[in-house]
Amino acid sequence: MTQETSRVQRWTTLVFFAVLCALLLTLGIPRVIYYFSYTAELGRERARQEMRLEALQQRAEMARKQLGTFPDLSSGYRLVAESVAASVVHINALQELQNAQARPRSSRSRDGQSLGSGVIVDTRGFILTNNHVIAGAPYIEVRLSDGRSVTQPRDEILVGADPMMDLALLQIDLESLVAVPFGNSDTMSVGDLVLAIGNPFALDQTVTAGIVSAIGRRDVVDIASYQNFIQTDAAINVGNSGGPLVNMRGELIGINTAIVGQAGGNVGIGFAIPSNMARFTFDQLLEKGRIVRGWLGVGWDGSSADAVVGSVIEYSPAADAGLRTADRILEFADELVGDWTDFRRIVATTPVGKTVPIVIMRESQRLTIMIKVGEYPTTELGFQVMELSEELAARLRYPPGTRGMLIQVFPRGRAEQAGLRTEDVVVQVGSDPVSDLASYLRAIRQVDLSGSVSLKVRYRDGSVRDVTIPSESERSNE
Repeated sequence: MTQETSRVQRWTTLVFFAVLCALLLTLGIPRVIYYFSYTAELGRERARQEMRLEALQQRAEMARKQLGTFPDLSSGYRLVAESVAASVVHINALQELQNAQARPRSSRSRDGQSLGSGVIVDTRGFILTNNHVIAGAPYIEVRLSDGRSVTQPRDEILVGADPMMDLALLQIDLESLVAVPFGNSDTMSVGDLVLAIGNPFALDQTVTAGIVSAIGRRDVVDIASYQNFIQTDAAINVGNSGGPLVNMRGELIGINTAIVGQAGGNVGIGFAIPSNMARFTFDQLLEKGRIVRGWLGVGWDGSSADAVVGSVIEYSPAADAGLRTADRILEFADELVGDWTDFRRIVATTPVGKTVPIVIMRESQRLTIMIKVGEYPTTELGFQVMELSEELAARLRYPPGTRGMLIQVFPRGRAEQAGLRTEDVVVQVGSDPVSDLASYLRAIRQVDLSGSVSLKVRYRDGSVRDVTIPSESERSNE
């Protein structure tokens, strides 16, 4: 019996140890594997951290070595300022010619004048500035850094204006001029160093330094129809408008245009028109004497930031191509479209008459449509139009609530012959009142453009007068 009991105990012990081993194998081995895997992963992560730290140390060491050979930054600023200074001009938009003749050069009085800046971009005397700097001025004075000055009637010094871009091109007849070369604004990135030069508060040749704070700023100020501003923290104040924003190679990469500040002074947020957009205006005015922009004839629905069609103007290129309301525009002319402002800018710089693909999303279906780009509405009457916004009306000193179509008059055209001037406002064509582009186009289609055309025009003093555009035959007989 004792031997039998001993055998049972041995088997019980063996079974116990077998079960224990099975449990250990079942539960312990995964834990052991996990432990070793976790330890290995920790080792790999530690190795990665050490590699990252080593890379950071190497970059820091390389940067310190480069700093040792890097030229003094202040010397770079000084050289850029010296290379550009002679190209920056002081612009006074005068209401009376005697203001320029009687005022001492150091005066900062603004009575009857608007102060601004400009930049010489061609040694033949061509100067770019903001349109709002010279808006409504019968006389324009340009002062150079060497003390020379030119004062002329607006019609003699103004080559052309582009209110939609808030740019104007002047020309002075002086020798030995220094021009700033155009840079490529598309290559600028956030953090790039820039200098702003101009005449804030009539303090000539003021230079401020900063960086590019942002690019592609849109709808930040209601001063231009086409916006793609470079934002900078370089100090820009009243009087800087029209002056250059330059890179560290002394190249023009922007025209200083607007600021954001409750008191109208610098708070580190300024905006410049990119040089590539300014170059477009410069080339157009130089070659054609007017701005020719692409146009489709669609309106934004305004429900979101996306480029969603809200309206299609009858007989427009968009209508001919079959665009519809609620179409969301994804691409135009093989360029991605970010928002409605981006879309308008791309269309405007597309050559008129070119047929391009437009990719849209319509009822969850992606479609590609070919569309022929038209010209932004101009007529045989000799002017181009744009809708007058409230802020633009205020800048041009029109009475509050003024609505209509702001015009840009082409040189030697029928409108100029009738006495119309750029920045007059057409409020009626024939018997039809006009307040926006759609109503203007409807009214224009109701009249015979080859014959004489009656308009009602509003002027800055608030008066509204009847103006008759002569017929083509009357003009040709003169």
